[in-house]
Formats: sequence, C-alpha cells, structure tokens
Amino acid sequence: MPNIQKSKGEKLDSTYTIGTVDGVFGLILESWGPKDRNPDYAKAMEHILSRLIDNDVPFINVYIVSRNLTKAFPNIEDRAILINGSPNISLDRKDPHELRLAIGREVGELKENPAVDSKGGNRFKRILIHNPLLAEADWLSAASSERKIEIYEPTADIEKLDRVVAKLRGRSLENPAGTALPKQSSVTTLAFLRDPLVKAWVLNNANGICEACSQPAPFQRADGLPYLEVHHLIPLSEGGEDTTRNALAVCPNCHRRLHYGVDNSSFASELGKRITRLNRGS
Repeated sequence: MPNIQKSKGEKLDSTYTIGTVDGVFGLILESWGPKDRNPDYAKAMEHILSRLIDNDVPFINVYIVSRNLTKAFPNIEDRAILINGSPNISLDRKDPHELRLAIGREVGELKENPAVDSKGGNRFKRILIHNPLLAEADWLSAASSERKIEIYEPTADIEKLDRVVAKLRGRSLENPAGTALPKQSSVTTLAFLRDPLVKAWVLNNANGICEACSQPAPFQRADGLPYLEVHHLIPLSEGGEDTTRNALAVCPNCHRRLHYGVDNSSFASELGKRITRLNRGS
C-alpha cells in the first residue's frame, strides 16, 4: 500500500488505499498498530484534513472500517463519526489539528461492546474518509501530491457537470462569480468549460418555476428535483458569460423557443429586460 506523502516528496510512515467499503467510496487510512505499524497515523490524518480544507472541500464523512467493528456493526451508517450530532463534518475554517483530535475522540468512543464501561478505545482505528463530490484522482491528490483538488471547477464534461450540479442542488449557495470568458476545451468536439456552481445556483433560484413562462417545471427528475434547463441569454459561442447574469432556468418548451422560435430574438430581449439580474450584475 502507498504511503501518505507530504510536500517535496516527504513520505509519512502511514499507509492508505482508495476504494469502496460497504457501498461508500473514499480514502481509507490504515490503523496505527499493532506495535509500530503506521506510527505517523496522526500526522497523516492532519495532512489529509489540511489538504481538503485548503481546497475548500466543504465537509467530509468519516466511517470506522476496522474488521472487528464491521462485524459488530454491519451497517456502515452505525459506524459513522458524528461531530456536533451530524455525520457531515464541516471543514469550514477548521484547524486540522483540533479537528483530528475531535474525530479521534469519537473514533475511540465506538467499541465492539458499548455496554462495557471503559475510559475509551483506540483513537487510531482504520477509517474511511468520504465526500460525495471527490473522485479517485482527488483523493490521490489529497494523499500524495500538491495538485489542486478541482471540486467545483468548470468542466466541459456534461455528465460530470450534471453530476456535480445534482449534488449542489438543494444546498444554500451564494451567488457565484462564474466566468466572464469561459475557456474552450478540445474533447471529441469543441466545448466550453461550464461552472457547476452557476448552473446549480440558477436552478435553485428558479425553485422549480420556468423563468420565461412562469409555469412549474413540466415533470420531476428521477431524483425528485423539478426538471428545468439552463439557457445562456448570450450564447457562450458568441462571447457570452457563464455567470448568473447571463443564465436563466427555463422549461424545455421555452428553451427550444429561445433557440429555434421565429421570435427567439425578441423573446430573449423581453426576458433580458424582465429578469432584473440578467446582465445587470447581482
């Protein structure tokens, strides 16, 4: 197994893997012990937390995945670490050392037999660190390089864009800055890098109502969210911004009208005047 690696090639005596345990994907930090196995566990944990915090990852979930506790508690959710009563452990403005200590205290509290009264168990058990938006490359970066973890970065991969947007929907989002001049990326076809924060904010702001015709979304998606599409008033191909000043949430019918309607130009002009945020700042 590889070792956690800090900056400039410094390796810690602590090993990890990346994979899925009981249906949850993430970075698995191997336990400290027995004897002298993985003595840099605490340093490795703080390094990973520091990398995630520095890259603005908003939260993590931590699960104990040691063999004996997995047998005692087969449901992985029963092995989730709770901080302030929540499994979503906030990383916002957290100190990596203090957060590692807080997680360790909770790890030590979970024992194979909770009825046995003791001062506390091993705080350095085998754990899995999870965030639903992080892929294998992101965990590799957190553990062994200084590469930026581009969790909310613009992407030309439509599937990835929609996957990230789906995770962001329903959250409270500040109006993002977006990109005034979206970059192009050479994939199978030439595509623009799209900002998932912009798309998610526009959809959340619409709250299931088409911003063009003011009618409810025509149906719900499989995940229960109202189906609307995001349209750029000034197309990206014509120099339009990928910002909330140039994007609106519309039903499929209005979206087709904006692209192909005989009145598409006047319709777009009407919306630009009616929707106050469009190209008027925010």
